[in-house]
Amino acid sequence: MNKIFYDIVTNVCNEVQDTSTSFREIVKQYVNKRYAKIKRYINWEDIYPDYSLTTVAGTQDYAMNDDFAKPLSVYDTTSNQELSFVRAEDLARDYGTTLTTSGTVLHYTLYNSAVRLQPSSAVTVSVVSSSASDASSPAVVIRYINSSGCEVVETLTLTGTVAVSTTATVSRILGISKPVTVGSITVSSTAGTHAILCPYAKTAQCVIMRLHQIPTQALTIKIPYYRKNMELYNNYDYPVLDLGDLIESGAKADAWKYKKQFAKAQVFELEFSQDLERYIFDQENKTDRVPQFVPATFNRNDLV
Repeated sequence: MNKIFYDIVTNVCNEVQDTSTSFREIVKQYVNKRYAKIKRYINWEDIYPDYSLTTVAGTQDYAMNDDFAKPLSVYDTTSNQELSFVRAEDLARDYGTTLTTSGTVLHYTLYNSAVRLQPSSAVTVSVVSSSASDASSPAVVIRYINSSGCEVVETLTLTGTVAVSTTATVSRILGISKPVTVGSITVSSTAGTHAILCPYAKTAQCVIMRLHQIPTQALTIKIPYYRKNMELYNNYDYPVLDLGDLIESGAKADAWKYKKQFAKAQVFELEFSQDLERYIFDQENKTDRVPQFVPATFNRNDLV
């Protein structure tokens, strides 16, 4: 039976006989590291199959969901056309004369951004929390380019549900960071919402899909994608697979190492390795599974 985050952390703390609040925070990091490590070992991939977006004529960039890792495919269902991936540097080099041209969408590229939307012109940016408890001490740090083209780092002290704004106008947002907060933090301006940070998120990060050429009409783009690994945070969070015992034994090994009890740590490390091998064998030993691969043809539209 699977276990919730709180129970896993508590069991590890009880094992090493340290139930202090400070040590629980350390154990939480160990639990999430083991959780991520197990997923890498078993090559686990969680696919969200039903995601799609509708383009807006004249809009080239679209922000992906927070759990977006990489696309399984990108297909224009309106035109019955599969879009091919082009690296951002190749797009700039090979299609430089048509980067801002509107027309038939054949390609896409992906790039990381601090925000879902950049200001279209120099504007002041406001920050507000969804909770009145975020007042006085929590601060949001915004790094941006001002209207003069200079980089500015500004610290905005939250005032709960009352918005606080930057002192200068912002032309481009370079980064947003904050401590753990009670509520969600929204960063916005007259241009729209730039970022929404959940309480435990300390930095703003987003994947942007850029289409080429710029769409001239509303298109439905179907994008089934692989979901990124989401950490356990709340007490009642639980692993997406039945991994509670496995994560716990690995975290116990890490906790004993932290306490410099290396012999005890080795016992739990061995237990973790053996249980991980058994788990992988159980997952892969399927009598009705036939390993196979499907070749993909080269898209002639990529020929320049």
